Amino acid sequence: MSLFNTSYLMGNDTAGGWGPRYFFTFYSEFGDEQAESAVEVTVFMVIFAASVVANVSIAWAVLRYREMRTVTNCFLLNLTVADLLFAVTTPALAYVRVRPDWPFGDFVCRLLPYSQVRA
Repeated sequence: MSLFNTSYLMGNDTAGGWGPRYFFTFYSEFGDEQAESAVEVTVFMVIFAASVVANVSIAWAVLRYREMRTVTNCFLLNLTVADLLFAVTTPALAYVRVRPDWPFGDFVCRLLPYSQVRA
C-alpha cells in the first residue's frame, strides 16, 4: 500500500537533478472519470468567473473613488490582488483535469504551486 494517493506518481527528475522522486499530478487523481472531471472543471470555471468579477469590482471601487482609499481598504486591495493571483491559475488547473499533457512549460509548472497555496 502506497503512502501517497493517486495524485503522486514516481518519476525520475533528470532536469532538476533530484533523481527518483514523487511528482504531484492533478490529472491522475480521477484518472479517466469524465463525470467527476466535468463537475470539477465546472466548479473551477465558476470560481474563476466569480472571483475575477468580484475582485476587479473591489479593486476598481477602491482605486476609482478617493474617499475609499483608507488604510483598511488598502489591505482589502492587497487581498484582492492575492485572490486574483489564485484565480488566474484555475483555468490551468481545469485544463489539466481534462487533458493529461502540460502545455504551459516548466516555469509555470514550478510557479503554480506557489500561487495556489496560501498561508
